[in-house]
Amino acid sequence: MSLLDSYDDELFTDELDGDEDGYRDDPATFRLTDVLRQTLREDYADASDEELDDALDDMAAAMSPAEAFNFAGALSQIGKSAGQLLSDPAVASVVRSVAPVAGGALGTVIGGPVGTALGTQLGTIAAGALPVRPAPRPAVPPMVAPQIAADPVAAPVATAVAPGAASPVAGGSPAAAQALVLANQRELLQALLSAALGQHGRQSIGGIPVAKLLGTFSQIVGEAAADADELHYLQNGGDDESVADEDTAQAVYTSLVDADHLELAETLDQDGWD
Repeated sequence: MSLLDSYDDELFTDELDGDEDGYRDDPATFRLTDVLRQTLREDYADASDEELDDALDDMAAAMSPAEAFNFAGALSQIGKSAGQLLSDPAVASVVRSVAPVAGGALGTVIGGPVGTALGTQLGTIAAGALPVRPAPRPAVPPMVAPQIAADPVAAPVATAVAPGAASPVAGGSPAAAQALVLANQRELLQALLSAALGQHGRQSIGGIPVAKLLGTFSQIVGEAAADADELHYLQNGGDDESVADEDTAQAVYTSLVDADHLELAETLDQDGWD
C-alpha cells in the first residue's frame, strides 16, 4: 500500500460553493482524487476516479517517500473544511478564545482583531503573557570623576540603545505571521498544486489567477525572509553576516526532506509497515 493510498482511504467532507472550480453547494464526501480533479483543467473533467488514482500513484512514484507523504498531506489539507479543522481540540480551543464567528460577526474581521494582530508585534504580545526570568543585576561601575568638555554645546551626549530596540521587527515580523496564515489557505495550496501540474492545471482558483495567488505569497514570504535576516543580525549584536544566502534553496529543501524521510522511516518501522 502506497502512502497516497493510505491518505486516499480517508474520506473528507467539505462545503463546496458551486464556483468555476467544480464545487457543489451541498456538503459532499470526497477523496484526494477529487482534490486533483478540482485542480486539473476542465479538459480532464471526464476522468474516472480510477484514472485519477493512477495519476496520483504515478505522481507519487516520481517522489521520494518523504516528498510523497508531505504532498499527500497538502492535498488532504486542501480537502478539509473548516468544520473538520474545528474537530481538532487544539484548533477549536484557539478559535473559541477569540471573538465569536456566529451571528454575522465575520463582517468585523477585516481591519478588526485579525488585521490588528498581524499588523503589529506577535512576539511582543506573546512575551507580555509569559513570565520573564529576572536578568542578573549588573556590577556597579567604579566611580569616575566627571569630565568637563571644553565646549559644552558641542559635547556629544552618549546614549545607550538596546540591540534591536529601534527595529520595527524586534517584536515580530508581520509578514511572517501573514505568510503563516496564507500557507494554510486551501486556495494557496490548490494554486501551488495547479502550478505543479503545469499546463494541465487550472489557471485560476476561486476566480483569482494562480500567478497572482503565488505572486502575493512570494512577496510576503520574501518580506518575512528579510525580516528574519534582520532579526538574526540584531540578535547576534551585528557581528554575524547575513545568512539569507548561506545555503542554496535546493540544499535547504533537500535537508528538510531528508529529515522527514528519516523520521518517516523510523515511524513506519516502529509501526511494523512492510
